[in-house]
Amino acid sequence: MKCEWNAFEFGTYFLTKSNMVVRDTDMLVDIKEHSPVSVGFSITCAGDETCKVVEPNASTTTERFKAIEHLAKSGIITGVFMDPVIPYITDTKENVQEMVKKAKYYGAKYMYMSPQVAIVVILVLLFICVGNSGVMFFGLLVKIFTLPVRHCRSPQGKKLWNIFAEICEKEGMCYSMRVANQMIRHGYDV
Repeated sequence: MKCEWNAFEFGTYFLTKSNMVVRDTDMLVDIKEHSPVSVGFSITCAGDETCKVVEPNASTTTERFKAIEHLAKSGIITGVFMDPVIPYITDTKENVQEMVKKAKYYGAKYMYMSPQVAIVVILVLLFICVGNSGVMFFGLLVKIFTLPVRHCRSPQGKKLWNIFAEICEKEGMCYSMRVANQMIRHGYDV
């Protein structure tokens, strides 16, 4: 008898900033028997120190990469969304390269990066999601990282994309969402 959550044989996809998804590994493995399953992790920075400042309530970068490793070893296709790329904080060549290398090392099968996300959009999303604390969070970022508020996008967007694509090619990391979707659906009649 199938469990309630698996009765209709739907596939699933998670996008999370939490390592707690590993608690559902058995469920995901069961679903994978009949339908596509993937877990994407939003990870913005390679180091835990920066992570603790810009994402104080999320699992650390290391915890998320360890979750990727756990799920990958269980046969679940995982990916990393380096989104948003925060201008003047995470939009460095070193951060991009280290993120791709870590994703590969821990078993992620695909990556996505969007260096063109505006910091204003981040502020609006934070305000919608967490009210005034989103505004306070943005103020904290400005104070800690001395962000020039007049800039909305990473001035290195195109350069970062080229660095990202180059390191993904070198590491054999899929960075096309079309190809990633095909990989996730491979072997299923969907």
